[in-house]
Formats: sequence, C-alpha cells, structure tokens
Amino acid sequence: MSKITDNIKKKLSLKMYNLARQDYLERVVGKLGKIVEEDDKIVIYATQRLVDKNGKNVFYELSCNGMNTYYEKSREIVEKYKLNKPVYFVFDGIKFDCFVRLSSYFSNVIFKNCSFDNGIQVFHCEKLTLENNKYHNWTDFYGYGNSFLFGGFGELTIKDDEFINSYENKKYGKTKFGVCVSADKVNIVNSYICAESQGKIDIDAKEISIIDSTVTGPEIYLDSDSIRSSNSVLKSNNGIMIDNKNCDFTGDVQAPTVIYNGVDLNASNETISVNEADVSLKKARQELLQTLRSLRNYCQQVNRNKSCEIQQQLDSQPISRVLK
Repeated sequence: MSKITDNIKKKLSLKMYNLARQDYLERVVGKLGKIVEEDDKIVIYATQRLVDKNGKNVFYELSCNGMNTYYEKSREIVEKYKLNKPVYFVFDGIKFDCFVRLSSYFSNVIFKNCSFDNGIQVFHCEKLTLENNKYHNWTDFYGYGNSFLFGGFGELTIKDDEFINSYENKKYGKTKFGVCVSADKVNIVNSYICAESQGKIDIDAKEISIIDSTVTGPEIYLDSDSIRSSNSVLKSNNGIMIDNKNCDFTGDVQAPTVIYNGVDLNASNETISVNEADVSLKKARQELLQTLRSLRNYCQQVNRNKSCEIQQQLDSQPISRVLK
C-alpha cells in the first residue's frame, strides 16, 4: 500500500513540477507566440494575434527576454526547471503598422518576411537578425533617435535583405530613412542598404563585416576596430568617413570625398579600392605636402621679418645719411 502511495505522490509531484515549469515558461517568454521547446533551445514563434494583443498599444512595445541567469534568484529558478537554454523569438510575416520599440536580454530576435511602418527603435538587443523584410517610411518623426533603424546591439545581422524605403509616396516628403546603430558586431550579408533624403548610414561597432552587399546613402560613417569587406561597395552622394583602428579595411568606395583614418583619399566621385598600402602612400604624400607648406610659410615669415628689420633701420636713420 505504501509503495502505491509513494508512486502516487511522485506522479503528483512530477505533475505539479511540470505545471509550474510550464507556467513559468509562459510567463517569461510566451506572451507573443507559440513556444516550442527543443533539446538545445527554446523558440517562440510570434503570431500576429498575440503580438497585437500583448505588444501593441499606441505603438509596438516588444519585450523579448530570455532566461535570466545573471541574478542569483532567477538563475536558481531557471536551473530548477532546467530551462538554461538559448531563447529565440521568431517574427515571421508579422505586419507592424506603427513604431516598433524593442528590448531584448538573454535572447535572439529574428524578424523575417515582416513589414515595418516608420521605425525600429532598439533600447538593447543581444542579437537581432533582419531578413527579407519590407520597410515603409513616410515621415521624419520617430519614437526616439534620428533614423529608421536606431539603437544599441550586442550583434546586429542584416542578411538577404533590402533595407530601402518602399513607401509609395516618399517623393512628396523628406525622411531620415537610414541606419544609426552602435554594437559589438555588425554583419551585412547579401543585402542592399540604402539611406535616403536626410538619412545616413552611421555604424559604430567593434567589428563590422560587409559581404556581397551594397551600402548607399547621402553620408556614410563607419567607426570600428576591425572592418571586413568582400565583394561589396560603399556609395555616397556627399561623403564617406571611415575610422578603422586596425587599418584592416580593404574594399571599394565611391563618393566625392572619402576620408579614411583622417586621410583624404581624393576619390573625386570615382570608385576606388581602399587598401593599407595606398592609404599609407597618400598619408605620406599629404605629410610631405604639409611639411613643404610649413617650410614655405616659415621662409616667407623669415623674409617678412628681415624686410621689417631693414625698414625699421632705415626709418631710424637721419634723412641726410640715407641720401648719402
């Protein structure tokens, strides 16, 4: 009899554990879609109904947080329920008809085949992937920030994407459609990114990788320790400025003005290939020219000083002696 009782207690305890585990899982990650738990990860497949119900008010406020193992109390709960796994939020085919504000900790967020109307603002996101989306920008006002895509990331990946303004009537107004982000790492793969009007491309990251892609805009700013570019081109109507601490950027650029690590490459709106040897040579030439200018200015100043001395000597002598 006691064995039967023990078995019942174990089954009841296991059932209560599973119910509590599922409740915790749904409370933490399940507000925006269907949860699919696999051996090595947890995936939330967002649905339009739940995104609109739990994420939309005046605008979309998406909180996509995974399992918090940073704080001891939450880490104990996560370990108790054996939920210490990577969490992925997948938004596939979702229509966002107003601003999107995203925050994400301890998770990966993927927007795929989605449409965005006027702005993606990111407070923080561990990993964000944009893939094959549509972007519609009809005004220069955003929730915060000064670009359509704005914010801070651990890692931002744009792949197989056309980040262009697809708004039909954009020709009737000016927008700030563009990218202004800071991140540890930015990956642009097989994509076309085009800022327009008053917008710009402004990327500040420890690492930037641009593969099989074209990046265009009125102005382009890249600030990164390391920049990898392969089969890609940067194009700008006004100018391109690149600060590259490791001096490892090699790629094609086209703009009236190209400044690389403080060196004017004299691009003249032609497509040029940037490499360390050419940059070093141009830098040496500019330094030589500056030295020659300084020497010329010094000689001119010496001559002026000498002329002044002679003039002062003449002015101080009696007129009879000067005539003699």
